[in-house]
Amino acid sequence: NDTLTGIQPKPSTIPFYSTVTGTTHDTTTLTTDYWYTNLRQPVHLTNATQHAHQMGHTAYIEISPHPILTPALHDTLDALQPTNTPLLITSTLQRNHNAWHQLLTNTAHTTTHGIPTTPPNHRPNHHINLPTYPFQ
Repeated sequence: NDTLTGIQPKPSTIPFYSTVTGTTHDTTTLTTDYWYTNLRQPVHLTNATQHAHQMGHTAYIEISPHPILTPALHDTLDALQPTNTPLLITSTLQRNHNAWHQLLTNTAHTTTHGIPTTPPNHRPNHHINLPTYPFQ
């Protein structure tokens, strides 16, 4: 618990659906105790997903280094959602794939589903100096 001491909760402008409680959660109360519980207790992904669905959400983006929850989101939402209302279930990254390509592809995917997004600025990590003379 001491490792998490520096975490300072901030207010959010969008609803935060907690897999600790299974409902929306006030982000200013996301204390070290909350994150400790998040790491030590079973998650309530189904409840949180059902709650988000009941609130009218139709787009779900898993933000993680690899989409491990996406199949569970599909299962939960397929059981709830009428087939005539389109859903978007996507992720940000995927293991063993170029991170920028995945992120930009998934950003484009959300945009084509009508979700306004701002793609990240792609800045290379380093510059390569090219020779100033013709190659031989």
